[in-house]
Parts: sequence; structure tokens; C-alpha cells
Amino acid sequence: MLDCAEFTAVVTEPEFDPLSNQLSIDEVFFEEYGFKSICRINATNIVADRYSFISKADGCVIVDSGHR
Repeated sequence: MLDCAEFTAVVTEPEFDPLSNQLSIDEVFFEEYGFKSICRINATNIVADRYSFISKADGCVIVDSGHR
């Protein structure tokens, strides 16, 4: 079994995610699974960073059309 106490969880969240959602995520990751910490990031930031790393470009345009 994985000992989550040694790891940081990376959680993608939409911009302006309500505080109630963030607190619910905290409860699950910290209390139920026991992760050391949480890194909250927007999915478009991950895509932009990865694209810049692969292409060596200075920037890019990302269109996020998803909606919950």
C-alpha cells in the first residue's frame, strides 16, 4: 500500500474555485489519505509549462473551453 504521508498531491482546479470545494478537497487528501501537502494548479498552466519546455517557445495561446 502507498504511504501518502511522503508525497505531495497535485490537484488541478478551475480558476475561482469556491472555497467550499477547496476545503472538501483538503479534507479528503489530508484526513482520509494523509498526504504531506497539496499543490493546487490550473490545468492550463500545466499545459503551457509543458509546451514551453518541449518546444522551447517563449509563449503560447491556450483555449480552455471546459465548464463544470
